[in-house]
Amino acid sequence: MSSLALLIPLIFARTLLVLHTRTFFQPDEHYQSLEIAHRLVFGYGYQTWEWRDTRPADLPFVESLVNGPIRSIAFPAVFVPAYGALKWMGLDETVLLTLAPKLVQAAIASLCDISTYVLAKRLFGSRYAPAAALLSITSFFNIISLGRTVSNSLETSLTVTALCFWPHVPGRSRRDLRISLILAALAVAMRPTNAVLWFFLGAELLCQPRLPRLAVVLDSILIGVLSSILLFALDTAFYRRPTFTPLSFLAQNVFRSISLFYGSSPAHYYLTQGLPLLCLTSLPFALIGLIRASSPFAPRAARTLAALVAWTVGIYSLLAHKEWRFLHPILPVLHVLAARALVDAYARVEERAKEPEANPRAMDGYIHTTSELPVTPLPRRRPPPFPSSLPVLSGVCAKLRILPAHLALLLLALPPALYLARYHMHGQTEIMHVLRELTEEPAEQVKSVGLLMPCHSTPWQATLHLRELEVEGGQGPNWSGDGGKLWFLTCDPPLDGQDATTYADQSDQFYASPATYLSTHFPPTVEPSFLPSPFPTSSPSSLSSPSSTSISEQEHTWPSHLVLFSALLDEPGVHALLQERGYVERRRVWNSRVHEDARRSGDVVVLRWEGKTGRVD
Repeated sequence: MSSLALLIPLIFARTLLVLHTRTFFQPDEHYQSLEIAHRLVFGYGYQTWEWRDTRPADLPFVESLVNGPIRSIAFPAVFVPAYGALKWMGLDETVLLTLAPKLVQAAIASLCDISTYVLAKRLFGSRYAPAAALLSITSFFNIISLGRTVSNSLETSLTVTALCFWPHVPGRSRRDLRISLILAALAVAMRPTNAVLWFFLGAELLCQPRLPRLAVVLDSILIGVLSSILLFALDTAFYRRPTFTPLSFLAQNVFRSISLFYGSSPAHYYLTQGLPLLCLTSLPFALIGLIRASSPFAPRAARTLAALVAWTVGIYSLLAHKEWRFLHPILPVLHVLAARALVDAYARVEERAKEPEANPRAMDGYIHTTSELPVTPLPRRRPPPFPSSLPVLSGVCAKLRILPAHLALLLLALPPALYLARYHMHGQTEIMHVLRELTEEPAEQVKSVGLLMPCHSTPWQATLHLRELEVEGGQGPNWSGDGGKLWFLTCDPPLDGQDATTYADQSDQFYASPATYLSTHFPPTVEPSFLPSPFPTSSPSSLSSPSSTSISEQEHTWPSHLVLFSALLDEPGVHALLQERGYVERRRVWNSRVHEDARRSGDVVVLRWEGKTGRVD
């Protein structure tokens, strides 16, 4: 199978999968990428706490670097050209606003598929490459995550591409090493924790015999320093004061353990949950590939990849906060090792099929007739490794060099992956398009919108794209995007040293008693002018515990439209209170059959204020 004949369908298939994805996966796919790029180009968009620069002006230089914002503009900048082109052509009010970032992400995802193919081909030979490409394109986790605009996706694509140029075996050129180091530096810029992989690979490389170690060290230092300077310059230009985000990222998430606010998992999490969910139906072949690659008789490149997986999982397991997607950069490595196991299994069966098998009618190797005269020995061949009655299947298996049973097992991952990408939590993204449609109806009169939902349950202005719902300047230059005409309940972590055991964010406070919150922090009647809320969201410094008096500063006005999950209407007193205020159901969008978060259960509902006599259906 020629490379071109495989790669073109690979890119086409990945693009279709990305366009097929229309569900909500992680808040980061919106709030750590598209919202920031949208804000940079169009001047408005929500900034989460990671992007807010609250450093005092007189802070010493080093202390300022450590306490700066923890997100780099490097990843959102990838989408800035697409948004800029739409703005320049006046097409930002069209469907291209949401389509353009998807196409950019499709290119990023396709890079991962192609690089997985190339890595398998370079390390183990061309016969392993098609199987590796199939594993990548049909991967459960790649389908639900690789096409999302999260930094882990670009990190994964850059990592596997860098591995294609890495000198796994002696003889690779210094130019290839430099390309690999540049790509590795970009991956670390996307997510600083990616340095864990390259620390191991660098140490392993320096242990190789007959290696020009001085040249390797010099290239590594030069590229590392230059990339750090460029990242420092980029983030300093964005935040308009000296900023080095990798340093502040490590300080906040590792040394101050702010990431623990978002949950912690046991040390075995990646072994018992992360890797099984990451690989799913390819897990048996990935494990076989890892075991075979760990043998002292395995090729050096295979041993290096197996050790890289073990090292990465081991180091990441030391961190308390764990998520599946943090292991995404090693998934292509697992696919390459699994491809080796699959293709070798096919080769063994194919080889056995060519061996003669003794005919059971003759113990001495001859076929005897009734006359007992000997005849020519008649060997019998073993059955082929695929059913001859299915020529299409046998042809596909032969080209991929994968047994039919193994192929069927791999393809079992497609139905759940496609369902999660297209349907599960679909309403959380679709509701933004519904709101935009409502604003285009003159009779609807969308004056303001409030989301009574757990924080970051939906996309924001990168999808909604409604400047008229913004309050210019918001609550200061760092807070635009959560102005009083368009707001949601926030969930900022305890950044000012509050006791994490008693700390409760705004979402926690609301869901502790929704009816009480609505009665306490909203006026008793709805003002038809729908003035912006003076303090609809909370900063971390204003919260310490559910009993904190500073929470009274949260002051809302009733909006013209409310968005909520239907589960909220089942909370005691909520249905009656909204009915009394005059809100009626305007739209309802199906979201999911089941949801792991009970607060997000049911449909996504849009309520509109229609006066005191209204009813909530």
